[in-house]
Amino acid sequence: MNITIYSYPEGISLNGKQYLLDENNDLLTFTTSDTALNHLKSLGVAAETEEELEEGFGIYLEDES
Repeated sequence: MNITIYSYPEGISLNGKQYLLDENNDLLTFTTSDTALNHLKSLGVAAETEEELEEGFGIYLEDES
């Protein structure tokens, strides 16, 4: 699995997806949804589930496999 994290700029889906990148400006990917959620928690995003992440923060996980 290649899980990516994205949001919509200004919360508007017409703007297209804005992906989380690593320090080299490459797409940051994770092997599971749990590792992606844990990474976001380490950045201060207090969501326990994907639903909380989407509804509370406007952040989404996507499987790029």
